[in-house]
Amino acid sequence: LYQSKKWPDMFPQFETNKTRTRENRSSAPMTDDNQVALESIGFNWEATEIKEMDSMWFSHLNELKEYHRIKGTFKLDSKKPETSFLAYWIAYQRKQYRCKQRNEPTTLTDEREKALDAIGIHWEKINTWDIQFEKLFDHHREHGHCNVPKSCPDKTFLNWIAHQRQNHCDKTA
Repeated sequence: LYQSKKWPDMFPQFETNKTRTRENRSSAPMTDDNQVALESIGFNWEATEIKEMDSMWFSHLNELKEYHRIKGTFKLDSKKPETSFLAYWIAYQRKQYRCKQRNEPTTLTDEREKALDAIGIHWEKINTWDIQFEKLFDHHREHGHCNVPKSCPDKTFLNWIAHQRQNHCDKTA
């Protein structure tokens, strides 16, 4: 049908009036003829794109839940192909949260915010440096030194300490 006729030929009563402005066309009320024309080409009156987008959003949420179940963290590396999309997706959700806090337009509905809250997402970026420093401070207070043994079960903490030493060496070189 689409290939055999162009829409003005199928519905001559809707031929565009070249003198009307875009604003006038978009604000014109829905007539019965308009409704018939739209329905004749299969126009869906429900906003399926919104439903599809919502469905995609919850699909990403489920991916995030699964990642957290397996890895035990919401920290994703945006440089790794297998986690980059979810890393950017979380960053976008946090950005939308900040927009919501400032009463700016946002895609983060109350339902989505509650769903993210329910899985324990942190809305603000966690300053991992401060957290690791606090651990080191506690270790120093307890043991009187900053030499954490390699047998420490917190490998993230050990990596952070090694990184600090490397940064210091780089700075003094």
